[in-house]
Amino acid sequence: GNATANRVSLSGISIPGLSLANNQYLMIKWEDSNHVTADHGLSIDDVSINWTVSAATNPVINATAVNDFGNVVILTNSASQTITVTGSNLTGVPGNITITSPSTDFQVSNNNITWGQSTSIQYTSATLAARNIYVRFTPQTIGPKSGNVTLSGGGITTSVTVAVSGNGISASSASITSTTLNAFGNVCLNLSAGPNSFTLTGNNLSASDITVGPLNGFTFSTSSGGPYTSSLTLTHAAGAYSQMIYVNFNPTTSASYNGNIVINGGGITLAVNVIAQGTGVNSAPSLNSSAASAITQNSATISGVISSNGCSAISAYGFEYSTTNGFTPGTGTRVNSTNLIGAGFSYNLTALNAGTTYYYVSFATNAGGTSYGNQLNFTTVAGAPANLTATNLLAFGSVCVNTTAGPNSFDLTGSNLSAATVTVGPLSGYSFARSAAGPFSSLLAIAQTGGNFNQTVYVNFNPNIIGSFDGNIPVNGGGITSVYYVAVSGSGSPSGSSVATLDSTDILQNSVVLHGAITSAGCSAITEYGIEYSGVNGFTPGFGIKVSANNLNNNAFSSQVNGLVQNSVYYYRAYAKNAGGITYGEQKFFVTNPIYAGLIIYSTPAIRGNNVRYSLSGIKPSHYTLRVFNMLGQIVFQKDMNVQVDFIDDNFIVPGSLPVGLYTLQIANPEFRIQKPLIIQ
Repeated sequence: GNATANRVSLSGISIPGLSLANNQYLMIKWEDSNHVTADHGLSIDDVSINWTVSAATNPVINATAVNDFGNVVILTNSASQTITVTGSNLTGVPGNITITSPSTDFQVSNNNITWGQSTSIQYTSATLAARNIYVRFTPQTIGPKSGNVTLSGGGITTSVTVAVSGNGISASSASITSTTLNAFGNVCLNLSAGPNSFTLTGNNLSASDITVGPLNGFTFSTSSGGPYTSSLTLTHAAGAYSQMIYVNFNPTTSASYNGNIVINGGGITLAVNVIAQGTGVNSAPSLNSSAASAITQNSATISGVISSNGCSAISAYGFEYSTTNGFTPGTGTRVNSTNLIGAGFSYNLTALNAGTTYYYVSFATNAGGTSYGNQLNFTTVAGAPANLTATNLLAFGSVCVNTTAGPNSFDLTGSNLSAATVTVGPLSGYSFARSAAGPFSSLLAIAQTGGNFNQTVYVNFNPNIIGSFDGNIPVNGGGITSVYYVAVSGSGSPSGSSVATLDSTDILQNSVVLHGAITSAGCSAITEYGIEYSGVNGFTPGFGIKVSANNLNNNAFSSQVNGLVQNSVYYYRAYAKNAGGITYGEQKFFVTNPIYAGLIIYSTPAIRGNNVRYSLSGIKPSHYTLRVFNMLGQIVFQKDMNVQVDFIDDNFIVPGSLPVGLYTLQIANPEFRIQKPLIIQ
């Protein structure tokens, strides 16, 4: 063509399949005589060119992108992300589109269930409607990872790629801290207190869910308005994280609910504990005692006022009284009132002793318990004195500890008594009853109507330690002004057995046979015997590891001790137990044999279904794997071990399904490998 004044006329140019309308642009590149090229957009004026564009026939696959996976703890799986795949003009119908991950740090799946380095999706026509494939980040080592997920097949000439990236972090780098949670204090049962709150702060977290709770009595929410649940599962992105947790306290029993709210997840290695404190109460009532009135020789009216009902309704109220100043509430004589008007109530006491000072407290009970008012007192009008006497009680003599002797007895006689209960005891080592057949108790309460009184009291002697139990049995009540005492004597004699610790035998690297002898059975039959051992010199008897025996022969016995550590000192004592308790012999010691150098198999040939012991010394602490190979080099048994010392002394059960033959036992880690042949029968 020709160019004049920046205008170019083109003629005789044929561009197959191209049609341009007026005022459209055509980009043309030309080269002048000096071989200078230029690109220009030219306006097409006043032309009419007919053109036809043939439909595209090249196969196409499209795939959406995914986000960076962020920080993920090595050897754990991130949450999956979705890649949406579509296709058109696909060839080879029906066929498959293959999806391949860039490395072992990334995995792909066509169902978000089964994962691997590659997967595929099938198409049954030239057009593939939107289909999802899934990719997740599973870092194998620490550091940033990246690459492309590739999609191929369907007739495309160049694979489609989707960039993936993430950062592998160690478990120890992820951390969570928490602010403290204010204590809830005392809360009435079946009510809700709160919310109180604490704030979680995380750094270098993986994208795995964070869990909060559960803790009995407490519920949690991420909003002060709820809803509240017994535990929370918090989803989050990897990296930094902060969340306020709201807590309600909902006690259902009267008890302390103090404990730790456990925080886990996000790749942290140790759970975070947030202390939660609260107590469920069903608080008892509050009340005061009021002054006595209408006092006579044998009666008086006492009063009280309930100032607060507490957490629940009043179920009982009244008074306790005693002739003992400062008596412990709950130990006096109780009388229930039934005349509560408003907050006040009263009771008319009768059958009192003349000329006697009585001390009393008011009480009220609800579901939370019983409360007592202040102690007050009154004195009845004077009358004849009450009197109690008793016959002598025979001595019990020497009695084996933890056995029962008796009953012996004495007779009580009273005169001018009030109707107050007569009590006998307590006295350590003795129990009392109103009949020879019992029942016997440490404190005998005898109800009587006052005036004259006669009662035979039966006494059993139950020594629980070696020594004298001589003393005086107190007799009180019935209005007497001072306690009457009945003398009693008895002593507890030794009842424990005597044992001797003997020498050890059959000392191996991890086992030994320890011996003892019973030199005296004591007051009762032997119920248990054996050996107690420890790695602590001079260990306190009862704080070691007991290995009981059942092979007593001519008073001698032995215990097989297994699971010991090679080349170590252990201390042991013989022991025996009867009704008098446990006795111990003197301490002795033994030293386990050292493990032989190299890999040792102690049970060869090995029997299917039986235990095989093996050992290996001179190694460094690390993770090791035990494998058993058959003659074809196939692994037929495997066991992983995290070894913290410089040796392995272990065992395993030979699978009963293995055929008889020659095998290889191997112990290895990435830096070390040793093996030996193993015959299995």
